[in-house]
Amino acid sequence: MASGTSKTQRRPIRISNASGVTGDRIDQVYRLARDGDVDAITADYLAEFNIAWKAIELTTRPDLGRTGSEK
Repeated sequence: MASGTSKTQRRPIRISNASGVTGDRIDQVYRLARDGDVDAITADYLAEFNIAWKAIELTTRPDLGRTGSEK
């Protein structure tokens, strides 16, 4: 260690994920931000699952139409 520098203590960062599928509510992000002892929050809506879900939904429920994001 060079003269005149001090060693700073480091800790792991705390990362939380607030979503998993389309049905997960956005208030989980708020809850983690408000109450969670975390440094970062991620959101992964599992695109692969949602694309398959929407494809099934479009074939089984054509009355629902398109949302515009699938075009």
